[in-house]
Amino acid sequence: MRRLFLSCRMEGEYDTMDEQSERGFSGESAMKVSVERLPGNQAVLEVDLDAVAVGEAMQRAFAKLVKTINVPGFRRGKAPRQLFERYVGKQMLYDEAVEQLAPVSYARAVDEADLEPLEQPEVDILEFGEGQGFKYRATVLVKPEAKLNDYRSIAVPVEPVPVTEEAVQELVAGLLENQAFLEPAGAGAELGPGMLATLEVRKVDSQGAAGPEAEQHTLDLSGTQVLEGEQAQLAGARVGETRIIGARMAAGDGETSGSTDQQWAVTVTGLVRKRLPEFNDEFAGSLGRDETAEELLERLRERLRLLSEERARHSQLDQVAERLLAQTEVDIPEVMVENRLGSAIREYRSTLEAQGISLERDLASTGRSIADLAGELLLPVRRAIKLDLALEAVARAEGLQATGEDMEQAARRFAPAAGSSPWAEAGRRAWLRNTVLRRKAMHLLSRLAEENAARKEVAGEGEDAI
Repeated sequence: MRRLFLSCRMEGEYDTMDEQSERGFSGESAMKVSVERLPGNQAVLEVDLDAVAVGEAMQRAFAKLVKTINVPGFRRGKAPRQLFERYVGKQMLYDEAVEQLAPVSYARAVDEADLEPLEQPEVDILEFGEGQGFKYRATVLVKPEAKLNDYRSIAVPVEPVPVTEEAVQELVAGLLENQAFLEPAGAGAELGPGMLATLEVRKVDSQGAAGPEAEQHTLDLSGTQVLEGEQAQLAGARVGETRIIGARMAAGDGETSGSTDQQWAVTVTGLVRKRLPEFNDEFAGSLGRDETAEELLERLRERLRLLSEERARHSQLDQVAERLLAQTEVDIPEVMVENRLGSAIREYRSTLEAQGISLERDLASTGRSIADLAGELLLPVRRAIKLDLALEAVARAEGLQATGEDMEQAARRFAPAAGSSPWAEAGRRAWLRNTVLRRKAMHLLSRLAEENAARKEVAGEGEDAI
């Protein structure tokens, strides 16, 4: 019995099988699979391929190897198979055929058995030979199954916050602000609320003289801003007027003793006033829709209502998830944590790189190491794994199914990467199916929790009435 030690990618990372026939398994040959579950989340698959599959794989192995090895008396790639086997030994073809057959047949066997491997399998070859077929045993660690309690009794209402007229008016104010325009403040206008002022600022020396160098500043009081601190000394200033303003400045060492007065000469060089349009039918129609002011208000109310409902739904989902987690029992294999933690770090790196920041720079700027980052992500990762396992257990208990359309959509959304070992394909179908089922299970729990909360509320009102 020979043993193969093979590498495959971990949970959630899969590749395409589009070229599987070229790698040694056409899919037309007969294959039998048996599965035995062992303690400790172990699974043993026995895979039995017929002699046709072996014959096809041997021919492909020859076609590949004959192009790489020189046989005396023949140009490379032109030696007959019988002479080639005599020259290199039949074992070389056997080894190549196994390397072609084992990965793809294992991936198919895992899908047929509905397993998600967590690490590379150990493969023991039980039988291989032309005219005999190919039989092997693969032992692999698979995902555990969570134990649930009375998840159907979870009760969490969906409670949208009522839309207030104040919130509607805030949206209206924002629309008006976006359409505001500036106009000259007029002769005799004084700096104050509703104004936007341009200022020329010069530093005043100890002799009371303004310096020659001027800085240009803008003071915006067109919104909710107010004059505070030394700016309050500019209240009422007119265009062309210069005022000396000052502030008590601490000495360079930050001590109050030795503090001095710093003064500036500030000249108002311009004043404009922001005007908001009037909220009426004309304004509502100018926003690109043929609607009245009242219709616009109703549309804003509806937008706020939908937003409130969405936030309430997200809040309810979070609460349902927390209650499900609290009643779920499962032992999470460390390899699951390590794999998910690696994925979380890669995702964090990608997020930073999208902002033009390297992970190394981010860690250096915050005084952290990669181990520190892993420590920060550990609890969220463990929670996410536990929630996934809990939702999959709910899906099994409820008999939820992933339709063909569900699977197609999931496959398009989570398109696999290309270019790595076919062993990476093992478990992809189960992973996609579980992704679909987790979403369906969460929707089911949300609905049940909302219905349970409504029944409790009705029952409570009845008791109060009694």
